[in-house]
Amino acid sequence: MLSKLDFPIPVFICHWNNPSDCLRTVQCFLKQKMLLQVSIIDNASEFDKFQFLRENLPSEVELIRLKENRGYGGGLNVLLNRWLKHGKGDFCFISAHDALPQDGCLEMLIESVLKDEKIGIACPEYGVAHIPCFSPIRGPFLPYVTPRPLGTVEQVAFPHGTMMLLRRQCLEQIGIFDERFFAYGEEIDIGLRAWKYGWKVVVVWGAIVVNPKRSVPSVIASYLQLRNALLLIR
Repeated sequence: MLSKLDFPIPVFICHWNNPSDCLRTVQCFLKQKMLLQVSIIDNASEFDKFQFLRENLPSEVELIRLKENRGYGGGLNVLLNRWLKHGKGDFCFISAHDALPQDGCLEMLIESVLKDEKIGIACPEYGVAHIPCFSPIRGPFLPYVTPRPLGTVEQVAFPHGTMMLLRRQCLEQIGIFDERFFAYGEEIDIGLRAWKYGWKVVVVWGAIVVNPKRSVPSVIASYLQLRNALLLIR
């Protein structure tokens, strides 16, 4: 199936003030059994942290520094806009700077979307048996379910935000990230928009990404999550 692709496949990583984590993420991507072109957008990190990242990145990895922090979706939009206007290929991966895709993760995602041209967004699982759901009253939630067999492609309300695969034709129709969210919730919004236009949003069971720090409490994170949930419901 992978022979149908035009290589390399772009990988867009959004970074802010965590160079050590970002370097681990880059290495995890480069260890995948696929030819990838990795680009990092830096959201105006502190200069010493940006410098550490720049000095330790493999030479083939592109690093772009923004003059201001545009948030997760806003930072990724810089790379997505460039890809949509000037890049090649039908697919790209996007990732947080602390995502650790496990062996075979990217290959499983690509194989899944190649089998179904209506899949616009595909994401891995976290190794935890829950699925993304959305209610206009309750907002986004993650109920636990019976684990599915490996390789199962299951439709969900929105993708996990840590890492996902995006299809060019889907983005051309629904648009890229809504920058009003800044952080938390933009993946829910883009998933709901994909559904609205008839695209499938799926999680691929057995394709696993590890995100050790995604549950770290923060007053700012709690505020953004609540504010953005209300924006989504509205």
